[in-house]
Amino acid sequence: MKFEEITDTIMRIIICIALLYLLFISIIDIVSFTNSRITLNTTSAKYINPSYDSLNLKYCNLYPMSESGKNVIDFENFKFLSIYLILFIIFWYNRIINIFSYTSLPNEIKILFYNKYYNYDIYKNCNNEYNLIYGFMIYILISLLFHSYVFYNEFNGDNVDDIKVHDNIKIMDTQIIENVDCDLLKKHDPKKNVYIDNNVLKEHLNGLGTNITSDTFLKICIAIILTDRVKKKTILDVNNLCNNSKCIYSKLENEIDVIFPENIEKYITDIELGLPDKSIILNLKDAIKTKYADIRKKLIASYMIIRDYKSSYLLYYKFGLLTIILGGILFSLFGLIYFGLIDFKWLNKKFNNGTYYPFNYYISAYKNIITYIITLICIYGAFIINF
Repeated sequence: MKFEEITDTIMRIIICIALLYLLFISIIDIVSFTNSRITLNTTSAKYINPSYDSLNLKYCNLYPMSESGKNVIDFENFKFLSIYLILFIIFWYNRIINIFSYTSLPNEIKILFYNKYYNYDIYKNCNNEYNLIYGFMIYILISLLFHSYVFYNEFNGDNVDDIKVHDNIKIMDTQIIENVDCDLLKKHDPKKNVYIDNNVLKEHLNGLGTNITSDTFLKICIAIILTDRVKKKTILDVNNLCNNSKCIYSKLENEIDVIFPENIEKYITDIELGLPDKSIILNLKDAIKTKYADIRKKLIASYMIIRDYKSSYLLYYKFGLLTIILGGILFSLFGLIYFGLIDFKWLNKKFNNGTYYPFNYYISAYKNIITYIITLICIYGAFIINF
């Protein structure tokens, strides 16, 4: 194999890997949104379930750039930025170098380490390949500028809403995970038909020993609340909560004030009945209720702040789906077909029983399929707008 063929193959593999990854993360977003909207529109309105909404998962992509938390980045935007930066270097490197060269042709495109040249011909019918690659370049440039702008604002701390949402998600995570009895929570496993009943609770209380405080009972109380069989809907995969406590907001199966009731007398009574010595809890009831009320107040406050941002976030979310996601799917799909099949002579011949067909052949032979794909994406865009 010639050196030129080796470099072509390596660059083709790099381009296809980048496009495959772009297609993969874009399809995940589309599937998540579709499942979310179907579920939300087929579930009875009386079941208010935040975990159904794929928008809430987007909040989980917010990461602090420093311990202070003053700079928060959207990790998904960072992934897109990385992909488009790689593609920008591959597609634009030679064009940028040619700006400073007196011997280069103005209407010539050359991909980095790729031995094929794409030249603009005076005959318009011969420019399909040139126009495709140039279209790829323009899309990559626009996408890179957009994601770079978002990252620049994040780096400067200008994304105030993101920071506010991230801070309150962190508050909710901290308030719940630091005030729940993880040992008791892990004993609850609906998949194995194991619940925190009177026997399980009694056994757990007997193993606590004598060093018991109001905080101990508070954590047990919250564990019982989160595993309440009567409520059924509290937090997704609640028995695994202590092992995976990030972004609890997106796992809520109901409104926070419904999950955490104002009156917890019933739960304190359950604990009292399970204690071998009931006098232990008698003098701690007021302290338990006071601490619980403070936690509940903080949880509701953070929950409402996050929810208040939802309308503006929904607008950005749908705009991103219509532009970044659908555009990325179309771009990566056509890019993979071109670099992975049409421009790959060996695979092109295998696909066509030993005969190599040029790019113009595919344009004319499959123009109806191309039209159908674009039409389907436009139809899905209408689905995004209306749901």
